[in-house]
Amino acid sequence: TTPTQGSEGTTIFLNNEAGWATPVAYMWNSNSDSNGAWPGVKMTNIGGNVYQYTASKTFTSCIFSNSGQSQTGDLTAKDGYIYNNKTNQWSVYDTSPLQVKEFTADPASNIYTGTDVQLSATAANKSGAAVSYKFSVTNAQGGTSTLSDFSSAKSVTWTPTVAGEYTITFDFKDTDGNTNSRTMTLEVKDDSALVKPIIKSVTPANLNLIKVNSTATVTVKAGGGKTGTNLLFYKYVVTDPNGAQNTPYYTLNNIYTFVPTMKGEYKVNVYVQGSDNSTVNKTYTYTAADDVTEPTTVVVPTTAPQPTTVPQPTTAPQPATKPQPTTSPVQPTTAVQPTTAPERLRGDVNGDGTVTVLDTTYLQKSLVHIAGVPSLDQLDLAICDLDGDGIISIKDATIIQTIVVNLK
Repeated sequence: TTPTQGSEGTTIFLNNEAGWATPVAYMWNSNSDSNGAWPGVKMTNIGGNVYQYTASKTFTSCIFSNSGQSQTGDLTAKDGYIYNNKTNQWSVYDTSPLQVKEFTADPASNIYTGTDVQLSATAANKSGAAVSYKFSVTNAQGGTSTLSDFSSAKSVTWTPTVAGEYTITFDFKDTDGNTNSRTMTLEVKDDSALVKPIIKSVTPANLNLIKVNSTATVTVKAGGGKTGTNLLFYKYVVTDPNGAQNTPYYTLNNIYTFVPTMKGEYKVNVYVQGSDNSTVNKTYTYTAADDVTEPTTVVVPTTAPQPTTVPQPTTAPQPATKPQPTTSPVQPTTAVQPTTAPERLRGDVNGDGTVTVLDTTYLQKSLVHIAGVPSLDQLDLAICDLDGDGIISIKDATIIQTIVVNLK
């Protein structure tokens, strides 16, 4: 929809969500060319929180204020646009019968190939007619793909596979025959050489339902971390409805499971860390609901079953004769000498004879002084100091993880 244009000059609108008593507009082109003395001209209320001012000529700059108080900064005057004095943002002032309320992309920046982008839109018809939504994407070469054709679905997930600039088109139509549309431009980058880790997607998606007393599985798709060992490490902090949290540790596993024990909102904060310790995190919210299980139908017999007759043996069985040894046991001529204890592996922190991810967890617990685990001064420095710097630190736990995946 084309923004409303002033018949005489620049027309601007104000969404007075801040609750100003007297909204005014000051407009100018230069120090000697303005729409009047400061603080400007009182705006006209045209319904609800919306105020309008139409100048007698075209102006390039403007300031909104509450009769000179609570003024905005110097703004570019946008003809036919509305300014929200609470969010401090301009938007198209849509006067069509089918009004677009919102159209968004999450994320809207720092998008990399393979990232799940959630596209959402909301529109409303003044008459209450049903609204349908269509989402499509056009690449830099002009090729257009429909992500979701007209339906009641207000969102769709787009996962770009090729870097470049894309135009997202949001189309709207209602059962009264009205149409509308919006577009936005998104840049997709290549993460093949990205040093900083990024979170591309988490499944299940944000705000999904999980079941009480049933295993919830969180799967993370990440990228970046192209430095050092090129490994990505994951940590999951789960907060239950009462605010209690688990004890998290970094792991190489991008899949995490937990069992919600109560109804309510669970927050899962996902951390992804590169081998250079650069970290990114994002919080996802899930609602735990009752795990309703259909009761099993019990079949009640119409006639009580009769017990089966137990057959009795006609003759009591006789025990077999116990065989007697013909000779006494052979005595060893030479005492068996114990073999030499195997040499303990470097990285075998818990002393079980192997180097596994359990040794990483054991060392991390010791580093943060978890009860029941030996303190650092009780650990064997020769076994645990993998980087040879003379101390036991989180760096040694990271090296153990690389050993586990056969990188060292």
